[in-house]
Amino acid sequence: MPERDAKLLDIRTSPIGERIGAIDDFVATGYEMRLDFSPVVLREGWQRDWARLAPAGRGRAEHCGFPTNGTFGQ
Repeated sequence: MPERDAKLLDIRTSPIGERIGAIDDFVATGYEMRLDFSPVVLREGWQRDWARLAPAGRGRAEHCGFPTNGTFGQ
């Protein structure tokens, strides 16, 4: 979740960077890891902010499975 949204919605948890950083530790101890990047809050600029979180070489929102035509949920 982009930092802007996390400050409002992801309270009382470790910052996302810390949680992602702990993944290797869990995998090393035998846990299967799955990531859930929700909720996606539709607001002005949401696609741009989420696209910035995409892995290198996949920096567009549609690569993350997000629609780019403004019809999300319709």
